[in-house]
Amino acid sequence: MKSSRSTSIIVLIVVVAALAASAYFYNQYRVEQKKAAELLGKIPNTADSAKEAALLTESVGKLFELPSGEAPTVATVSDVGKLKNQPFFASAQNGDKVLIYSNAKKAILYRPGTNKIIEVGPVNLAPTGAPVITGESSTASRSATTVTPTSVPVKVALYNGTSVVGLTRTAESKLKQNDKTLQITARENATLNTYEKTLVIDLSGKDKALAQKYATYISGTVATLPKDEEKSQDADLLIILGSDFK
Repeated sequence: MKSSRSTSIIVLIVVVAALAASAYFYNQYRVEQKKAAELLGKIPNTADSAKEAALLTESVGKLFELPSGEAPTVATVSDVGKLKNQPFFASAQNGDKVLIYSNAKKAILYRPGTNKIIEVGPVNLAPTGAPVITGESSTASRSATTVTPTSVPVKVALYNGTSVVGLTRTAESKLKQNDKTLQITARENATLNTYEKTLVIDLSGKDKALAQKYATYISGTVATLPKDEEKSQDADLLIILGSDFK
């Protein structure tokens, strides 16, 4: 009988602990929602928010490799004028969605109307628990968000992998519509002019997320350096333009 009572007590303790953990993580999720609401606008009720997060995760997941093991906090840009001084939101528009992955420390700015990823940035949790979204230039802060500056622009080398003259100039213009701070370090012809697909190559091999972001800008494909091509020494990314580039 004592053994049976002990077992019951142990089971009860496990159940209580599980409920306490669930309550804690739910409370943390609601806290993150409130912080996002302070910055960007009203967050829907829990059921609608979870449904929206699921739909957005499915859409964005087709364009970008999302963090696994957690659901994002989703917010909507409702007053872009208050965010324009922050680099992460430099190209934002009202109605854009922000997916915040606190555990993976990543934020994604997505535009549903055009099905495009506008910006990706790392997120840290400040001592106060406020999300920190890292931008690419000046320092700015508002409400719960602080923007951490980095002054180093992305360096991109452009190779024309087709026989179409002037394609690298067109690509440069298109890229700078999305990132005005980038530097074009080279505009050259590729070794081959028969590339069918536009390739985006992370030359360092350490920043796949950056390559994926730029691939969305020009509808390219993230790839490794083809064996026939030379690695550009003064660039973060190498983009080889294919016949599919428009």
